[in-house]
Amino acid sequence: MNLEESQYKALDQHLNHKPFIAVRTSTHLFDFPKNSKLAGENREFPTRHLGTPYRGHHGHESSQVNYVMSAKHPVMTGIDPRFWTPDFHYAVNPLDIECTPLMIGQALRGRQRATFKKVGGHNHAMVLSAEDQKRISGSPHPIVWTIESKPNRRALATTIGARKSFEDPNVQRLYRNAVLWSLGYAIPKP
Repeated sequence: MNLEESQYKALDQHLNHKPFIAVRTSTHLFDFPKNSKLAGENREFPTRHLGTPYRGHHGHESSQVNYVMSAKHPVMTGIDPRFWTPDFHYAVNPLDIECTPLMIGQALRGRQRATFKKVGGHNHAMVLSAEDQKRISGSPHPIVWTIESKPNRRALATTIGARKSFEDPNVQRLYRNAVLWSLGYAIPKP
């Protein structure tokens, strides 16, 4: 989008002082023309507010598997340690030092649902099925992270947010938890 400069400045100031949740395409919110004095903000705005610029995605015919990395963080309360979503996988590495990754994702070729199997042993891990492991594409990237660079402000960014992703209870819980956490409320156990 291309905002008027006054609108852009108002948004920039708001995000400096208020909690927020940045969803999916927020990583590449602006498309100011090259001749605009705001053209540099196409990359600088997401870097400043989200801790990373947008670097592309793994194709519209991909999906992703999601892995919780920080299970003890309140936002991850009640979320399965691994699950699939139909989002095509965004590339957002590296994150700024003020960001804490809560989940990473891995691209899969194709839009079909991925399956996991439980593996016995001492850690009882869930792993991607052998068939779906053959679909892995590219490298893993953060898909949910917190940004706590300003005093008294909690912010969260996620690249999970394709329309059909919201059919998954994990995604619904993620967003509910993110709203409560960013506003400073306790997150109830499921």
